[in-house]
Amino acid sequence: MKDTHIFYGVCIIAALAIAAVGIGYATDILPLHKQNTITAATADTTNTLQPDTAPTRASESIAASKEKDCGCCAERRAKYKEMIEKRRERRKAAAAAQQMASE
Repeated sequence: MKDTHIFYGVCIIAALAIAAVGIGYATDILPLHKQNTITAATADTTNTLQPDTAPTRASESIAASKEKDCGCCAERRAKYKEMIEKRRERRKAAAAAQQMASE
């Protein structure tokens, strides 16, 4: 009888752990991929030590030189930037309208 209580206790703890992990991933609380990115502006203004996984300036310049020379990438970036600007303006207008309505 005591063995079944221990077994059921372990099963309940395992079920709770699985449920917690599932809820964590469903709500984006648990990170799937953690990326450490440090920009040149923050690296120059702060005097903190960088982690070993931080990209160095040499690797950034190599990555930048691997870009294609065709114009299609620039066109895609321009369209994407324009789309982001339009979305940002719509959000600002919606926030302003909501703020005016609440006053």
